[in-house]
Amino acid sequence: MDSRHDVALERAATQLKQRDIEAARAVLKPVLLENPKNGKAILLQRQIDEQVAKDGIAEPTLKAKFTKPVTLQFRDANLKMVFEALSRTSGINVLARQGCQA
Repeated sequence: MDSRHDVALERAATQLKQRDIEAARAVLKPVLLENPKNGKAILLQRQIDEQVAKDGIAEPTLKAKFTKPVTLQFRDANLKMVFEALSRTSGINVLARQGCQA
């Protein structure tokens, strides 16, 4: 079991270096489930959490609900209706103020 865990931890560490956080977590999860007191796994989990926190602070990003493009067609729609449809489709809140001038 220890040798299997060591191989998994090496793979997770490599994926973390490549900034593939989700893959690193997926590889790490079974190791922590089998041995929650594995020091190397705990350390790697902490490194993953720190990387996620750094990425969140440095560059906030939006994650789309969908992995496929969405096509919307509008005919005679006002801008408010367009933004409402985009908001419902993407899960992103859109705020617009009426009467703004550039």
